Amino acid sequence: MDEALGRTFADGDYGAATAELRSRLRERIDELLATESDAGLRVVLADVRAATAKPEADLSIQQFGLLGRMIAEAMAGRLCHDLGLTPGASAFGNIEKLQAQGSISKWIHSYLHRLRILGNESVHIIEN
Repeated sequence: MDEALGRTFADGDYGAATAELRSRLRERIDELLATESDAGLRVVLADVRAATAKPEADLSIQQFGLLGRMIAEAMAGRLCHDLGLTPGASAFGNIEKLQAQGSISKWIHSYLHRLRILGNESVHIIEN
């Protein structure tokens, strides 16, 4: 299945890359938490912040994919709510709803789906 989907796996030490990513994420999340009023989005951001504060050995690069998906899901739901659209239970559906209504640009639509897919792929990597 992995070969059919074009999944590849690389071995190596990604410590420096993940440490920098974690630091940048925490800084940005702190900025967002200081101004965000939506309770649901604050919960997701706080969860991501807590995950990035874990010891290096407890957070893999694949888990960043899952965190990206969490943020994309929360943002799609929040955008639907803010734009007067009824958010659904599915991230895919919310992203498509935003695009169909002309509420987001094509590149945002693409980025949200890519984060969603990255999270899905990360689950399969973690399983392996």
